[in-house]
Amino acid sequence: MAPIVKPQPEIVWSLRANSRVTIPILLAIGGLLYGIAVITSWNGQFHGLTLEKKREVVQNLLYGRNTFLQAEIKRLDSVAGRRAPDSAARRDTLNKYLAAQKQVAIDTVNLANFNTDTSLSFYARFLSVDRDSLLDAIQHGKGQTPLTVQAKDTCCAPYPRNFVATASLEIHRDPKSLVEFFDRNPLFGFWFVLSIAQMSMWFMLAALVIGTAMSTNDIEPAFQYNLKNGVLCTLMPLAVVAIFAYVINIKLVKGPVINETFFLEKFNFRMYFYSIPGYFVATLGFGVYTFLANKLEMLNTTATKPGADLAAFKTEYLRLKSDFTFVFNCSAVILSVYVTWLGVLFSAVNNLEAARFYYLCSGKQLLNYDFVYLMGIIHSLLLAIFYFPVRLQFNSLELTVDDKTGDTAATSMTKVFKSFSDIIGGILLTASPLITTVVQKGLAGLLGS
Repeated sequence: MAPIVKPQPEIVWSLRANSRVTIPILLAIGGLLYGIAVITSWNGQFHGLTLEKKREVVQNLLYGRNTFLQAEIKRLDSVAGRRAPDSAARRDTLNKYLAAQKQVAIDTVNLANFNTDTSLSFYARFLSVDRDSLLDAIQHGKGQTPLTVQAKDTCCAPYPRNFVATASLEIHRDPKSLVEFFDRNPLFGFWFVLSIAQMSMWFMLAALVIGTAMSTNDIEPAFQYNLKNGVLCTLMPLAVVAIFAYVINIKLVKGPVINETFFLEKFNFRMYFYSIPGYFVATLGFGVYTFLANKLEMLNTTATKPGADLAAFKTEYLRLKSDFTFVFNCSAVILSVYVTWLGVLFSAVNNLEAARFYYLCSGKQLLNYDFVYLMGIIHSLLLAIFYFPVRLQFNSLELTVDDKTGDTAATSMTKVFKSFSDIIGGILLTASPLITTVVQKGLAGLLGS
């Protein structure tokens, strides 16, 4: 008689079967859509910040200059001019006028063929503008804002042609489609992609940080990472982050850094919705720090009881340490990428046409990069406040574990070097937001931003 073969149970796939993978992926997609919605909703149409009529102003100036030179050359080269007693001075003046006329011809050809996106230094040779008036027009003007400039014509100084004419430019805000705007301003295209990628990363890391904390629930099961304990552990970090936000926005900055009308309407309103998820995930990570520190203290209390299994204690301790390192790295990445994103935004705004012209007129950037450095320092300080107390607790317990397991002298030396490398690595990671600002500004300088 043939043996009875029991039917194998059918394998059924479900989202919950591997939730530690599917949930972060789904949240990452949700973050991607959220980031796009925040930037493009509420009539989120990008607009340029260009200087209109500059070509016409310079063209009129060159035409007037050429007319003057032709008349002067004709006069000096006339019979009466050649009979003048000061013939050496006449020849010198005539040669200067002929050279100036040649330069007018070159400038006229350049004006007709220059790309207005890259030739602002050409226009700056002819146009003079009060930098405060220019800054006010950039920051507060809407639509087409007239801007009075002085067209300089000193080609033949100290000869008769040495005067300043008043002309009119316009700070022009013309709404563009995304593709057209990004084609004209490539840095904003990179900023847009980085914006939605960063938001996607934030949503994904939120799931990974919570999942990491919940994975430790089998260690000291009396203290579980659930909604109640998660909220309680996050209250103190939330208060610290709120204090830092208050100090930055109310006491230090005192107003929006980037004007609403630079390139996107309701920009600062959008940034409230954009920045909150990032700081929430960072705060969530800080809350997991305190949760793991509390669990570590409970584990240490259990391990010091008579008859405790020190081997099991060490295994669980190493698990907690590994989880803490992962969550800390997540926090460092969140705050460092945010600073990079902010630096790219500053570079993009400073590369707008009107902003570049302001730099040529004043020698100052429209947006000061010191604010990016400030954010790097603040974020590094936030990491340090939560990192070093918990890290010191882990390191002190590690020494206790190693002492009880009987290390040799060689192992002790290795332990010293390992502790030293851990400290240096922790300092570098804690300072990563500040280091990121320095690297980003260096790259921006190399690229001519």
